[in-house]
Amino acid sequence: MTVCVALAGSSSAKTAQTDSPHLAVPAEIASSLRTAAQRGSAKVRWLGIPIYSARLFTANAAPFSWSQPFALELAYDRSFKRDRLVYASGKELERLEGDQTDHPEILSKLQGCYRTVSPGDRFVAFGAQKDRVDFLFNGRKTCELSHPDIRKRLLSIWMSDQSRDPKLSSQLRGQ
Repeated sequence: MTVCVALAGSSSAKTAQTDSPHLAVPAEIASSLRTAAQRGSAKVRWLGIPIYSARLFTANAAPFSWSQPFALELAYDRSFKRDRLVYASGKELERLEGDQTDHPEILSKLQGCYRTVSPGDRFVAFGAQKDRVDFLFNGRKTCELSHPDIRKRLLSIWMSDQSRDPKLSSQLRGQ
């Protein structure tokens, strides 16, 4: 069984408050998506061991739509090397899309975006455009990944009904 463990960030990041005081919006999300509010969340576990927590932010906590900007935050509970995160993302892309000729190019780009993670680290993937995803690690931008339809292709690993765990994806989308 493959567990997708890609992306991450830091629990020490500054936060901005939403209308609900218990739902803090990380500052890097609030600055990119000014009316950001948490839409959904999920805790990913493998054999009962917590791997990471995921949160989805949309404008005003609106229902998730691939046609609207959103931010996906993954806060890690375990350590993973960058190469393992890239590998897991590649395996999930292949599972979702089959073997595509541009997968090696996408994975090469991800190598520059991802970082080795430790417990407490956070990654944010900000999908404002269909052909670009901005990655932030512990509040700092690591890259702008540009590739045709990359927002949906890559972030489907977590967000789509075809993800490895559709129930968790549904929770993340706030459904």
